[in-house]
Amino acid sequence: MLASTDLLTNISSAPEQYLIKKNHIQLKDQFLTILLRELTGPPSFVRQTRQSLQNLCKHHGVRGFSRMTKEGMVEALKSKGAAVPPIPLQALTKSELIAAIESKLYSDCHGDG
Repeated sequence: MLASTDLLTNISSAPEQYLIKKNHIQLKDQFLTILLRELTGPPSFVRQTRQSLQNLCKHHGVRGFSRMTKEGMVEALKSKGAAVPPIPLQALTKSELIAAIESKLYSDCHGDG
């Protein structure tokens, strides 16, 4: 692993390589976000795991979320104006994951997607 000073030295000596790497990571993240959205369907508060709702509550400053039900956390997040997040893969059932992947593979093979 590079020390932070080594990383800065490498960036300053070859900034174009750093930018290429950074752009590659950004494109990979965008691709994964799009793929995840295609596999999981439209964003939903209801399909969130308890852990993801708690993380969202923490991020949006909701107080007392650890004592709330999932429904309570959803209402609190809506009242804070939180954006509806994509469904986490952990919330999908095995059959939903298989169906989504099969659908994606079929559409890619037949030019539908």
